[in-house]
Amino acid sequence: MSTRDSTAYPRLTIRHERTRAGHTTELELGVSQQPDEESREQLIALLSHAELRELEKLSFVAGLPTMPEVDFRWALDAIRPFVPRESLFISGARSISIDDLSCRRLGTANWISRFHGAFAGIRILELCDSLVELHGCVFPDLETLILRPRHAAWGVPWARKVIAAVAAFPAVREVRFPEHDGDALLAALLESPLVERLRCIDVTNNVTNAGAQLLSSNVERLANVEELWIGSGDRRRQAQRMNPAREYPRGTLEIDDAWRSRLRATFGKRLRFKSRPRHTSL
Repeated sequence: MSTRDSTAYPRLTIRHERTRAGHTTELELGVSQQPDEESREQLIALLSHAELRELEKLSFVAGLPTMPEVDFRWALDAIRPFVPRESLFISGARSISIDDLSCRRLGTANWISRFHGAFAGIRILELCDSLVELHGCVFPDLETLILRPRHAAWGVPWARKVIAAVAAFPAVREVRFPEHDGDALLAALLESPLVERLRCIDVTNNVTNAGAQLLSSNVERLANVEELWIGSGDRRRQAQRMNPAREYPRGTLEIDDAWRSRLRATFGKRLRFKSRPRHTSL
């Protein structure tokens, strides 16, 4: 929790703050989605404070009210001069347009995130939104793309479009699908020229026998992949614990032993059945 005097910033919510040697290194801020001049001024006043000159990670959360719907970029524009070089995470917005940001790691978890323009310097991009739109974007330095679509109906379609946007990610070498719809996302990846650029694919705890069959039938397309993470943990056991009356046959929530054996014979040491260590988290 923050020890900062929040009475100086009544329009903001300081949700989390971490300090080191008297300087704030991590900060999570909440602000209303609706444009407000006082909020804008307080954002600038807070983030320009000397104690935040070593800020490494900024999480920016849009709060109520959500209607009438507005573009949350008004708040993003206010904080733009203070975006830390290491990490920015934007969440909770009904709609936000993002353009020309530069930091090492960028993450979004909004209803709709729209990206425009160039994003130089970003090495890790994590998209956890209900809907994502890329409008002529390029991430020239991006190395790791993480897709975690949230909306059941919209998630896979927008993720497929992102995966197909090969020109947007000329330097990508790693793709991760940490949760939800792993088989469908893997199928989209294997259909895209993007897969030919990859050195690492991480679908830990997110593929089944259907995904294993896709991997097995696309060996040639995966020739450049050096690490293939497919560990499945205990998803089936957890699901049965939460819903004891339902049956979960082996291979429907994980890769069963027979398919593991086939994949091991095909991919050898490139295959990783355990969970990925030090999973990137924004």
